Amino acid sequence: MNHLEKLLQDLGFTQYEAQTLATLIRYKMLSAREIHKYSGVPQPKIYETMIKLQQKGFIDIYPKKKKKVYLVKPKEVIQEYFLNYSRKVQDLGQKSIEIIDEIYDTEEAEEIPFIGIAGESALQEYIHMLIDTAKETIIAFLPLDHYDEKIISILHKRKNDIDIKLIFHDKNIGDLEKQLIGIEKYFLKVPAFDIIKNILENIEDFLPSVSEQKEPYSFQIIKEIAIHLENIFGLMIIDWKKSFFKIPIPIPLPMAILSMLPQLTDFHNRGIKKILESSIKF
Repeated sequence: MNHLEKLLQDLGFTQYEAQTLATLIRYKMLSAREIHKYSGVPQPKIYETMIKLQQKGFIDIYPKKKKKVYLVKPKEVIQEYFLNYSRKVQDLGQKSIEIIDEIYDTEEAEEIPFIGIAGESALQEYIHMLIDTAKETIIAFLPLDHYDEKIISILHKRKNDIDIKLIFHDKNIGDLEKQLIGIEKYFLKVPAFDIIKNILENIEDFLPSVSEQKEPYSFQIIKEIAIHLENIFGLMIIDWKKSFFKIPIPIPLPMAILSMLPQLTDFHNRGIKKILESSIKF
């Protein structure tokens, strides 16, 4: 999968839509057979996919003899679509921040169990927003790839206003150690993820024998989780009243739950305290 295809899928495009649009942006005009050849989209799925892309305003369809050819819209048209999308998401994000701010300390907040978030870009925007609007405390145990320039900038902006504790899987965090000077950093005393990974990768050794049978699908899922666990799992506690939990299941679209439900946040609070107790300060 190329970078553009991944971005398109993060933005809600289906796999076939992302593959087809990325291919047409590269080649400009193709037949169905050529799209299949260059994108890998199954030929029976191409017509259905092209109709959806036409409805979204990305392509035009022209007859050519007894066949059809598919022409991508000009670059400016495609870019304008994503600019408008970005403005819309930014506006929705700002409205969400304002609404959360209004209800945060009210009784109504307890009636909102959770907000589901999907897509790497959306997850990152919520992390930025949560750190930027925290009132007292941030404790984060997140994969390294979440620490982009923006989050580092926000952390430095807030470090004198709120109590910030960042927990990492181990001490090898590269340049981040220097970039996060002045912010409390911790790492796990034991390689917990390595231990968990080893157990999950060899899960069949801990369960009843399944000899002479095909490996159960559940084992395959568990092993897939083991491979990607460090990059998937994440937990952040905000003011001890909210929790941001990355769902540790390997699916194409990363997901998280932002919860204000007392029972769930209490559970996550206990979990992050245990992680902190099992950590060493840098």
